[in-house]
Amino acid sequence: MTTPVERQTLILLVEDDFLSAQLIQQMLIRSGFTVRLASTVNDGFLLALELRPDLILLDVLLPDGDGFTLCEAIKAEPALTQIPVIFVTSLDDVESRIRGLSIGAVDFIQKPFAPEEVLARVRVHIKIARQTRQLAEVQSERLNALRNAQGLFNTDPATLPGAGCVVFYQPMEEAGGDQYDIIELGKDIYGFFVADIVGHGLETIFLATALKTLFRENASLLDSPSETLYMINRSIRHHISGGQHMTAFYLILNRAMKRVYFSNAGHFPVLLVSEDGNVSRLTTEGDVLGAFAEPRYQSANHEIPPGSRFWLYTDGILEDFNRGRTWKAGLEFLEHTVHRYHGFPLSESLERVVAEILSPGPAEDDRILLAVDG
Repeated sequence: MTTPVERQTLILLVEDDFLSAQLIQQMLIRSGFTVRLASTVNDGFLLALELRPDLILLDVLLPDGDGFTLCEAIKAEPALTQIPVIFVTSLDDVESRIRGLSIGAVDFIQKPFAPEEVLARVRVHIKIARQTRQLAEVQSERLNALRNAQGLFNTDPATLPGAGCVVFYQPMEEAGGDQYDIIELGKDIYGFFVADIVGHGLETIFLATALKTLFRENASLLDSPSETLYMINRSIRHHISGGQHMTAFYLILNRAMKRVYFSNAGHFPVLLVSEDGNVSRLTTEGDVLGAFAEPRYQSANHEIPPGSRFWLYTDGILEDFNRGRTWKAGLEFLEHTVHRYHGFPLSESLERVVAEILSPGPAEDDRILLAVDG
């Protein structure tokens, strides 16, 4: 009887032994599968690319090479890497099994084999692959929904023209763990907040949303930046799994008093660029959020020089693994770049800085770069 698993299910069999190939092929066809045959490494790879089968049965010993090489090529190809590979071979040594499994195969079937065993393992691994794919699709839909929710939740600088800021925000996944917020605290007084949560996935996105909510609830003119961070830590640490934490920087800009007040929770320093382009780092000592019941945070303040600009960011702005750039080198590069483009209007300055420091293509990490005129 053909089950739903077999219906319109394609299996690629790479086997150069005629009798083995015929036995496996006929058994699978009688069970309702569609089967295509290849007998060499080259033909197997080309057919895999063309057909994108649901599963590949692969012999190890082939005329133009070995199945291990083919399996490695399949797993290195983005379009094929999720296809389950089962080795069907006469090799029975432990080293061969270990090598096959280590390069991405999901199972080993020993020759001579029982047809029922092959059929059972084929069905199991196709089911697992489909369930994994369905789970990924469900998670992607959830992340997409969260991304849309985050889009509504993120503060658009255009809605706060008095804040005098622009932001570049690029999440690595559908929704990001890095967060920023801009809040009006009083006349000519604004709060700017950036945070980076360790990790990715649904729990991280939940924490990012919770963090922004807590910032909104606790930020006020009555509390210093360090007091606000302390209150956030006290609330959010009850929702954090073991080992998870986040860094954050909170800066209050009071243009009426021409001063900024700030506190750091294990984050990178804010860059202050003066009118002449000189770059300095604003920071304080402070524990990360979520790790300690009684953390220590410090508040500091600094004058706002005429014509100055502030830059807040997360580590995705600094690090570039494609170029071999660490956060330390990235911080120096960012300082050089904001200095170089300081004379430009705020929006144009941000665009030029982003274009120069970030590699094109998908993000390797969440990225936030927030620029504020003093």
